[in-house]
Parts: sequence; structure tokens; C-alpha cells
Amino acid sequence: MVALTVAAMLGMVGVLPSAWFWAALGAYAVAWAEYLVTQTIGRSRASSAVR
Repeated sequence: MVALTVAAMLGMVGVLPSAWFWAALGAYAVAWAEYLVTQTIGRSRASSAVR
């Protein structure tokens, strides 16, 4: 995530091509989606185990 943040910042200020910014933004979106899915699955399994 640190590398993505650095690449996004450098893309925003113009040091790297703007494609780096958009690639980092897309990677963030994928990472957040994976996190949310795993959290949802974990909660679902935990709630079904309690019943």
C-alpha cells in the first residue's frame, strides 16, 4: 500500500505519468473491495456459527 500511495502522489504532482495515478487508484479500489468481501464473509460465518 505504501508503494501505491507513493506512485499515486508522484502521478498527481506530475513526476510520473498520470497513468500511474489511475493504476494506483484502481488498485486501491480492488484492495478495498477484497477487504469488504472478506469482512462480510467472516461476519456471515461467525453469525451462522453462533446459531
